[in-house]
Amino acid sequence: MIRPKFLVAGGLILGSLVFLMYNGINDAMVRYHEVPEVLAHPAAFTGSGIRLKGQVKPGTVHLYKRQSKVDFEIYDQASKLSLPVTYEGDIPDTFQERAEVVIEGRYHEDDKQFWATMLLAKCPSKYESDEELEAVVASSAPPLMSEP
Repeated sequence: MIRPKFLVAGGLILGSLVFLMYNGINDAMVRYHEVPEVLAHPAAFTGSGIRLKGQVKPGTVHLYKRQSKVDFEIYDQASKLSLPVTYEGDIPDTFQERAEVVIEGRYHEDDKQFWATMLLAKCPSKYESDEELEAVVASSAPPLMSEP
């Protein structure tokens, strides 16, 4: 027969493990949100890990001399709202003005700044419409030679 003190000790250990796992998973989980949502309820997002998607607002990119830090604004086309971002780390080659980016990090309401720990940039040409892409290709392609 199992002694009651072993049941209590086993229950406490199991309960502690479940509690630690839940807190670890909850702290590591990053939720996806939009720029207008963060700006509408900044207190709800302060200090928590979030992921944002938007475009790099033209004229806001500032690369630092050591090339591993960049300040820019992430811009939501639909709402025309933007949020200042600071990122320090490897900057993707495809990062440029008007590029679609996904950033991950923490928003700080006190300085109204998003501090990114991850920056992914998509190539803008992949998201142009087929007509725009065909017009660019047609204007830059050499004329085709006809056969005699």
